[in-house]
Amino acid sequence: MASMRRPASLASILPEPRSRSLIVGKTGSGKSTVGYVLLDAYHTRYPDHPVVVFDPGGGFTPVSGETGGLFPDGVGARLHGRVESVAIRARSVQHPPVVFQSGSVTLIQDVGVFLQTLEAMWKQADWSKPILTFLDEVLPVHSNARLDYRVKRLIQMGRKHGLGLIGCSQRPKSIEPILISESDRLYVGTLYHVYDREAMSKNCTIADSKRLMIPMPMKEFWLIRQDEPAKSVRFRLNLRKTA
Repeated sequence: MASMRRPASLASILPEPRSRSLIVGKTGSGKSTVGYVLLDAYHTRYPDHPVVVFDPGGGFTPVSGETGGLFPDGVGARLHGRVESVAIRARSVQHPPVVFQSGSVTLIQDVGVFLQTLEAMWKQADWSKPILTFLDEVLPVHSNARLDYRVKRLIQMGRKHGLGLIGCSQRPKSIEPILISESDRLYVGTLYHVYDREAMSKNCTIADSKRLMIPMPMKEFWLIRQDEPAKSVRFRLNLRKTA
């Protein structure tokens, strides 16, 4: 990380199928927008891969339509409740079961339904047909600071079953450390609280993890490649809609 590079393109910071990624940053850091940009770009690059979006805060509004991007109104519109929601081309599900069809995008806003969906996903998993799960916030799948076993299983064994994960958190100190240590990619934004930076530094697996104790400027992120540290990059958030 001492020789951080700038990314050549959005594709160069995009998670790969079956991988595990965690995006962290305080309120207003751009964490959610980075997540939406990555999700939109992933869906564009891998249009046949089913996507399940867990939105416990109700920040998304599902809209119909088969053409255009995943976010028809852009991804930088929502400012933590000051704008109603982000429109997403998805099918909202209030009750299981969920059918994981090619290219489908499913929006789930109830934690119980989401956890049941993870169970069904595990039973239907096929390495040759990757499914991406996006958690707009990971704290609701914790109980007493411990991850639900279905999420933990996804993190630990999902790759060989074709299951990928992108999770977001504004308080790394409050999540189970496995979310940090087992992620292939960490997107680290502004974390003003020292305890959150300590959680990242302590549980990150790269050699010079103490650099994570240095606060990032607002709207800037480190992409830390724990799978390939030499490919880590630093980038600044662009709030415009991505193609």
